[in-house]
Amino acid sequence: MSTLDDVSAAAAAAQAARAHLVDAYHAAYREGWSVADIGNAAGVSRNTVYKALHPIENPRPPGRFRKGQTKHEPR
Repeated sequence: MSTLDDVSAAAAAAQAARAHLVDAYHAAYREGWSVADIGNAAGVSRNTVYKALHPIENPRPPGRFRKGQTKHEPR
């Protein structure tokens, strides 16, 4: 195997592990764990957990207004 194959295999493994962790964060959050509790149990920062949980806690996409709109104009 070449070095490029090793790197791509490692990247694929990391992506799979990251997806598994995100699923675990979501399951714990649904069971009532706080973001801090999940971070402490997983050994990662609360910010990392929050970023993974963001779509659950706040389903709106980031970016509050469309271009050219203000809070006074309805969508």
